[in-house]
Amino acid sequence: MAGLYLTNMSLNYLDYATRVIFKSSKVIPVMIFGMVVQGRKYSWQQYCAGILLVMGISSFTMGDKAMHPTFSPIGVGLISLALVCDALTSNLEEK
Repeated sequence: MAGLYLTNMSLNYLDYATRVIFKSSKVIPVMIFGMVVQGRKYSWQQYCAGILLVMGISSFTMGDKAMHPTFSPIGVGLISLALVCDALTSNLEEK
């Protein structure tokens, strides 16, 4: 719930494309918190797949030449906290 609230609040400081790029990277914090919270082990293929997924979505989103992303420090902080909340939530729900 906090992740959704923080994500929506960050839209006051970030444009939608920037939000999409940050939220697409959610797989990385989920994997990190999975290692910390649940003691999971991931193979190098899984890490590569996660990184390629983030890179692909980011490059697709940034492909629009007319887009100029906005990176307000407050918005970046809010979306980063939202990612942490989402990563913790998904890992704690599995536990």
